[in-house]
Amino acid sequence: MSASLRRALVAASILPILAGPAVAHEEAARAVVADHATGRVHVIDLAHGRPLAVFGTDGPPRLHLGASGRYVYAVQDGPGRVAVVDSGVAVVPHGDHADIRLSAPALLPVTLAGPRPVHFNRDGKQFAVFFDGDGTAALIEEAAFVAGAAPVLVRTAGPHHGVAKPLGDRVAISIPHPSDPRELPIGIAMVRPDGGRLDASEACPRLHGEAQTGRWTGFGCADGILFVVRDDKGGTSFAKLPYPAELSAGRMVRNMAGGTGLTVFAADFGADAMAIVEPDARTLRMVGLPGRRIAFALDAAYGDALFVLTEDGTMHRIDTVRAAIVGSRKVVGAYRADGGSAVARPRIAAAGDHLVVTDPAEGRLLRLDPATLAVKGEIGLGGAPFDVVLVTGKGETH
Repeated sequence: MSASLRRALVAASILPILAGPAVAHEEAARAVVADHATGRVHVIDLAHGRPLAVFGTDGPPRLHLGASGRYVYAVQDGPGRVAVVDSGVAVVPHGDHADIRLSAPALLPVTLAGPRPVHFNRDGKQFAVFFDGDGTAALIEEAAFVAGAAPVLVRTAGPHHGVAKPLGDRVAISIPHPSDPRELPIGIAMVRPDGGRLDASEACPRLHGEAQTGRWTGFGCADGILFVVRDDKGGTSFAKLPYPAELSAGRMVRNMAGGTGLTVFAADFGADAMAIVEPDARTLRMVGLPGRRIAFALDAAYGDALFVLTEDGTMHRIDTVRAAIVGSRKVVGAYRADGGSAVARPRIAAAGDHLVVTDPAEGRLLRLDPATLAVKGEIGLGGAPFDVVLVTGKGETH
């Protein structure tokens, strides 16, 4: 099935019901944006280009969309806290259709606290936060957490810049380096929430970066990608995809994103290239960039469009099916990739008809056309907006 046909089927309107009460269909798109300097979190209505709310946090957060697609988690490394923003967009499935309920955004009273929360991961119902300060992971179902329940703590041997990824009734959790916890992890252990080990692989030196697509969960390694593969009964096994020798030349995957419409990973691959990985076919194709990368985002719902911003302020659209750049347009001023997390640089979020990029130097959020990359509008926020998450939904209103 072609990408255009697939998008048409996904986006097709539901035929009106000939009898019964009147039903309206509504779509919503809200951007949640974090400020690099103040820690403020803005919630913006993209349909009308206006801010809806602003909340304060204890430090500049990294933002992550939760399991239900409604809540956004503000992970604050320095203060050791994870705050929760209710976007106000709730989609409630009802079998043959879904209802959408819109409300005012809110900062929830529930938080997670622990030393150096860094990595956030989720599956369909639950999420896990790994605390680099003590090597523990907090695991909980989202619905229970927002209702005030406490998480389960899964412990490792100690701090090691680790990661935990919930996978149904088990957790994929990193294995520390055996002699130096300051080094990156060396593999993945599959454990039960009580910490009991089920299986393990130490075939992932310098583990960094993870994502999920279909039944595959991938972890970036120095020499390839380690996969945790789920079967139809919920069990898991390991597989390894080595980097192609002719492409690697010292490159490695360090950050990944996974599609849901297509079974595909998009990953960084050195400073000036991206990798398109199809796990079912066991292939990795490299797409060279015309400059060093600042940020990237995959339109996960479809999986066919990858957006990459390079240092000169140019946005590039990559077709993941063709593994090729199919469009480029300058959208912001130049930024340097150097400086680590201390420097405010643009971030990207993509979802269907919506593509946004932050511009911290100008204190604004830009709305782009995903097809042409043309700037459709901007929302002035002041400060230094950097991280951004899109919350979208469509459904019936009664």
